[in-house]
Amino acid sequence: MLKKLFYFNCFIVIIWFMAVLGTYFSVNDITFLSVLSLLIPFLLLCHFIFFCIWMFLRKKWMLLSLSCVLASFMIFGRFYIPSFFTRHNPSGGLKIMTYNARGFNQNKKLPISDADSLIMEFVLDEQPDILCFQEAYHILKRETVLDKDYPYKYVDFVFDGIKRKRVIQALFSKYPIKNVQIIEFPQSSNAALSADILYQDVVIRVLSMHLQSFSIQPNLQTATDEKSSVLFRRIIRSVGKQEHQVNLLKKVLDTTTFPTILAGDMNNTQFSKVYRMASNGFQDTFKKKGSGFGRTFELFGMPLRIDYILADNRFEVLSHTNFDIELSDHYPIMARVKLTGEGVE
Repeated sequence: MLKKLFYFNCFIVIIWFMAVLGTYFSVNDITFLSVLSLLIPFLLLCHFIFFCIWMFLRKKWMLLSLSCVLASFMIFGRFYIPSFFTRHNPSGGLKIMTYNARGFNQNKKLPISDADSLIMEFVLDEQPDILCFQEAYHILKRETVLDKDYPYKYVDFVFDGIKRKRVIQALFSKYPIKNVQIIEFPQSSNAALSADILYQDVVIRVLSMHLQSFSIQPNLQTATDEKSSVLFRRIIRSVGKQEHQVNLLKKVLDTTTFPTILAGDMNNTQFSKVYRMASNGFQDTFKKKGSGFGRTFELFGMPLRIDYILADNRFEVLSHTNFDIELSDHYPIMARVKLTGEGVE
């Protein structure tokens, strides 16, 4: 029995190695490996379970899974941070919040009748300086409850009687919004919103992204009811679109001279090629000042981090907070950052 368990442990190690390798390849290069990288969070859980089993049985085989976990920390950076390792600067700086609000529960997917009011109350309690909503609600275009605290806003929706082409994004700011650009993603209802904001006499650029979704419901029944071949093809298409969308964002970022913050819903984990592409040249505020797993989404009960705040090196990260409020299928995050003055015109 133990030998079979050891062989299965070795199989998990091989799959983990292939999955890690897949994070370095585009889905168009080696499709199977790239898609396999989506399993890394679950493979790490398997390694932890095996480590506990072998340690309990006092078997040196525990070093096999322990090595994989430690190697993952070295390759992907911190994906779990004990709270006593994190020191927050409680004051000063600019507070950025990003939240995929899933239409403020207008489709009644949560058994909450007043999710819109509760989300507004939450925002007003936390008082971020800049607020990025993905999957916003069109009523925000006319809603005034936030106007007193946020005199500047942009909602990507037009009341013209025509079915909207894009999932709605919204940006609220306590500082003047000087310019807004919508970065459209081909063959997708998702997009990114780029806003130039005047903060402390410096223009900073905030990109609120909403990359392609896999459209996988977070329950086992949905996954088992769908044919594996159909699910696999959909995942391939989604990852391919995500990579193309990040390349479009990078083209905008390459021409940007302003201090930049990239925030929003990436719909992929920190173990992915997509995250590696998007975060290149940026600081991940969770890795700098976060704690725990940094959960922003759950899939089959597994805490995943698919929403991010990424700041370029002209910012110092002062804090990062994950909120545990269940008003959407995502959980909001907020970071506090400060301009360092280096490279700022």
